[in-house]
Amino acid sequence: MLYPTWEVPESVELDMLEDQEDVIIINGSTPLLNTKTLEVQTDNIGRPILVDDLECFAQWIYNIIKTPRGRYIAYSPTYGIQLDDLTDDMDRDVVASEVERRVKELIISDSRAITVRSSSNEIQGDNLFVSFVVDTIYGDLRMNRIRLGGD
Repeated sequence: MLYPTWEVPESVELDMLEDQEDVIIINGSTPLLNTKTLEVQTDNIGRPILVDDLECFAQWIYNIIKTPRGRYIAYSPTYGIQLDDLTDDMDRDVVASEVERRVKELIISDSRAITVRSSSNEIQGDNLFVSFVVDTIYGDLRMNRIRLGGD
């Protein structure tokens, strides 16, 4: 399992939770993570906000393509995207094509992904943005304009 899951205790009535104001409840069993801090996001009374399987997979995709490979000891040496070998001396079209291939390979390495299609990229200055659609076992997932290589 990629993320920890929690069951709502039997003593809590779900209808009661959904009727509260300013409480975000999304059907699912995986906690929503803050993509910058990787902390579990909570509602206004401290309960984790839960998301469905498709949103969980979207979080995984976002995290793996935003994480430079080999930079953080918290991750395995193969987690993340390798960008260090792509230099400014290389043709921008070659870099964009190589990044597109690497993003597709990362995503397809997970059994929840079926195909990656409609991928595109955009270079603005020193930033490279990717967009794509992933056919998953949960349905289609559109990822738009994600800047690669950390924040």
